[in-house]
Amino acid sequence: MWIGSWLGWVASASGLTGTIINCHWRNRICFIFWLTSNVGWLIAGFHDRAWPLVAQYIIYTGLSIDGWFRWRRMDREANDARDKR
Repeated sequence: MWIGSWLGWVASASGLTGTIINCHWRNRICFIFWLTSNVGWLIAGFHDRAWPLVAQYIIYTGLSIDGWFRWRRMDREANDARDKR
């Protein structure tokens, strides 16, 4: 079985799940789904030697990691503010 076939479906489903979670619940776990999707597309891009796709998903992977930590910091600040009340 060609890697891009099943991996593309898994990466797409993961990315869409992350977007739905973000839109409906604004939960930080969306970044885990996006990270999974991005890594899947990275692997598919390397497999197909699609270098522009690889470059794009390297950046998206970094943004997912950055978003995870930024939202974690915002969650902690919100909890600290709530605790001070």
